[in-house]
Amino acid sequence: MTDLTIVRAEMTCESHPSQWDAWTDDGQYLYLRFRSGLGTADAYATNRPETWERVPDGAVARFRRGDRWDSEIELEEFCQRAGLRLELIR
Repeated sequence: MTDLTIVRAEMTCESHPSQWDAWTDDGQYLYLRFRSGLGTADAYATNRPETWERVPDGAVARFRRGDRWDSEIELEEFCQRAGLRLELIR
């Protein structure tokens, strides 16, 4: 498990792939995505993809589940498999 704790998450795609904009307890932005059986978490300075200097590749966390047709996952399971703590502030 990483030392990252997700305190805020916004689903950005309600279909395929499953993906979220998420923020840690220290304000770090993370892009979470699950597509074709691959889950990735990447850290960027902002949630604006046009400012990202590299493509998402799972630099923070990466996992496989299912097969290439699998693109749906709940946030709780995503975080568990990625080794991220999930403590959403309501």
